[in-house]
Amino acid sequence: MTRWAHHFPTSPITVLNTLNNLGSAAAPAIPVLVKILVGSDDMIERGIVAVVLGSIGLAAAEAIPQLLTCLQEPGDNPARIYFRLKVAHALWCISGESDQLVASGLEATKSSERWLRRTGR
Repeated sequence: MTRWAHHFPTSPITVLNTLNNLGSAAAPAIPVLVKILVGSDDMIERGIVAVVLGSIGLAAAEAIPQLLTCLQEPGDNPARIYFRLKVAHALWCISGESDQLVASGLEATKSSERWLRRTGR
């Protein structure tokens, strides 16, 4: 997240929270958000970016291909499962399509981690 420091005078989390609160008005940030979504190694950062894209809604439709690619990323550790759940929720917020959200929610409910099982409900 430190690579954001030269773009913004405040923390990346604060910036992402602000964009999330702006909803569709944050649409001009979509290209940067997509770059982070596909280019970051930080699963937490990527998950927050997915949430922001979801909050932008239909205006973030250009990010759907990258979000769908994120759903196909392998890994069954809790962080990956939680990330895919956030991505699926973003897709639902953008497109109204619930298939990925249901599948990701079911995956989360099968986790050995209690917090993740509860999140998937």
